[in-house]
This record gives sequence, C-alpha cells and structure tokens, in this order.
Amino acid sequence: MSRFLEVALREEILGKVEPYFAWLRKVKVDHIGYREFCADGNSRAFCSHLGWYKVKIDEQMHQEMAEHYAKEIIGLQNKQFKFCVRNKFLARNKFLQALLAQNMCNSLIVYQQEPKIIRMYAFISYLENVEAINYFFNLHNTIEQIMESYSSIIAQIIEQPKYEALRRPLFTDKVTSKVFTNNTSSTSSLLTATEEKYAKLIALGATNKDIASQLGVSTNTVKYHLTNIKFKLKTNSRLTIIEYIKDQQHYFHGTKFF
Repeated sequence: MSRFLEVALREEILGKVEPYFAWLRKVKVDHIGYREFCADGNSRAFCSHLGWYKVKIDEQMHQEMAEHYAKEIIGLQNKQFKFCVRNKFLARNKFLQALLAQNMCNSLIVYQQEPKIIRMYAFISYLENVEAINYFFNLHNTIEQIMESYSSIIAQIIEQPKYEALRRPLFTDKVTSKVFTNNTSSTSSLLTATEEKYAKLIALGATNKDIASQLGVSTNTVKYHLTNIKFKLKTNSRLTIIEYIKDQQHYFHGTKFF
C-alpha cells in the first residue's frame, strides 16, 4: 500500500510540474526530488526517479539518512549557505551509496525553512559538476520563480488527506528539537553587509530598477541579491524584508518607511 501511494504521488506531481521539469532538463537537471521535515519528527518525500522506490531502506540506512539530512540542514542554517551539493565522492554512508547505485548522488540541494516545516528540493543531475546547475539558475535568473512555482504545486498535492499515510518518523525528538530550535533562532546576523545595503533600499521602497540605477549594477544582480535575502529571511515578501530592517533598527535617520 505504501509503495502504491508513493508512486501515485509521484505520478500526480509529475503531471503537474511537467512544463517546469521540461525547462529544468535544459539546464542539465535529470530528476527532481522533494522531502519535508515536520516539527513532530515526521517526514515524507517524492522523487521523479523510479529507481528510488526500489531502494530497500533498512534500519541502518534509515538512521544514516536521518543523520545526513540533519547535518545538511544544520550546516546550511549555521553557515547561511543558499544550497549544498552532493556528489559521488561524498558517498561514505549507506544512504548516499544507495543514491549512487541509482545514479542519483550528484545533486544540488535547496532548503526552504519555516517555523514548523523544513522543505528540501533536490535537483539531480548526471553531471559530476552539479554546481553547474546553480550557475545555469543564476544565469537565467529563474531559481526564485522555479522554487515558488514548484513549492506551491507540491504543497497543493502532498497535503491531500490521501497522502497523509506517507508521513513517517525520521528524526528523533532530540534531533528534531535541535533542527527546529536552530531554525527559529535570531536573524540578527543573517545578512551580509552587501545584502543589508540592498535590504535597506528595499525598505525605503526602491524598485529593482531603482536599486540597479543607484548602485550602478544590473537588474540581474539586484535579483540575485534579493533571492538570497528572501531565502535567508525565509520569505517571498518584500514586506518581511522591511520588517527585518525595522526589527534590527537599521533605520535611515529622518526617513519614513511608509
């Protein structure tokens, strides 16, 4: 029953994301995956690669998989990376070796963090240099648009009651607490000096074009920094950026935000 549901979820998602997936193939993405981690320790996942559903997950692999995901999440939170990369040279545990056996080990991993849920998106490639995928994303200025479209489609489908049975325990209480405590920690030092400069201009009501003109950069550069700011602040809204600036007391003297 579980495998049937997993394959049914795969088919339904692929049917909805095909236009988006078609573009991803052009930038060397061969498969896509998704996993969500909930604050109750449960998790569920989807992968376009049918080979993943043939992998038998025993107790050792389950534990190593949980440890690997926790290390990735905490590493990204602490180091403020936008993404991480997996490749065959890092396949030192049973989980990554299983991915390698299915030619799924080379992947660009992006995390979206919310207070009660952490979402992981995997862009799997047969390329050994998967950082090239990130280069293509930045080149085409599409990562923000792709993530917004993809995440909304996934949410609409996976939240259906029929897929509730796919939620299974992954993290122990101790690991869950660490991951989500770390996730909701203060954002006081999230942004770099450059990003704060862009955030302050956004808080003053500047458009992307205004910022590009004022800083002497291209609008593509503005979009790039805006994507990073939104990711670090866990938002898709400029209003959240304004609130961040206000909360951190980064005010321009004599200037009103509204």
